[in-house]
Amino acid sequence: MTPEQVDLTKKSFDAMWQLRRDVADLCYNRFIGRVPDARELFASDIERQRITLMDMIAALVGSLDERPLLRSVLTNSAVL
Repeated sequence: MTPEQVDLTKKSFDAMWQLRRDVADLCYNRFIGRVPDARELFASDIERQRITLMDMIAALVGSLDERPLLRSVLTNSAVL
């Protein structure tokens, strides 16, 4: 990504942050729409899962301009 793209991504993410609950719902609904059998994976404590999803996206967006940190976030999130 170019520095301008990183900046635009960060600004866009910041602008939608107040809608994070709705964004998380859209992500989960789209995923479950594509993989209906996955619904049972998200049956409990959806609020906690929303928070976790948005925290992870925030960590990724926040590290876009720092390649080693981005790589670390991606690697460690795959282990979770």
